[in-house]
Amino acid sequence: DENLLARVPKRAQSRDYYKATKVLSDGIRIGPEWNEALAELNAKVGAKHQVDIWMVFTTYESPEYAEAVEAAWTLGPKNGLIVVIGVGTDNTFKWARVVSVSKGEAIKVALRDALVGKSLNSMTEVFGIIEKEVTTKYERTHSIKRRSSLLNMYPKSKTTTQKRITATYLIRSNCSL
Repeated sequence: DENLLARVPKRAQSRDYYKATKVLSDGIRIGPEWNEALAELNAKVGAKHQVDIWMVFTTYESPEYAEAVEAAWTLGPKNGLIVVIGVGTDNTFKWARVVSVSKGEAIKVALRDALVGKSLNSMTEVFGIIEKEVTTKYERTHSIKRRSSLLNMYPKSKTTTQKRITATYLIRSNCSL
């Protein structure tokens, strides 16, 4: 759905040479302390586990929003683990999904189940959960060359959205080129 894709925030918004904004939102204000805490978490576990954690918060009521994030961000971030969270009017997490090229499903299920019911007021607990699940369940998938070549194999008549959706399907189904 083009309207849903249009709601997805653009990634890699740099604040300065050393820091990027990796906590993004759609329809909700998220304080800078979330980005600072995520930067600390990425510094702590990122290099060791070869993972780049991002978070996207939305007021969208359905987890299908995470599929739009996946379609919009198909070609990145490298080694990305994107935690997408639907936030209710009371600031509680109504749903959570993980978008990642990683084929490891255990972390996706664990984060989905553990984050629902948490809130914007429980930031320390949320990052504790993410750290625990990354250190015990994250499995890096080596598919960067395959991912980056996916968009180049489509006819030029296809729209970017169609290319992204097709690339996402191929990645999920682990098709070889």
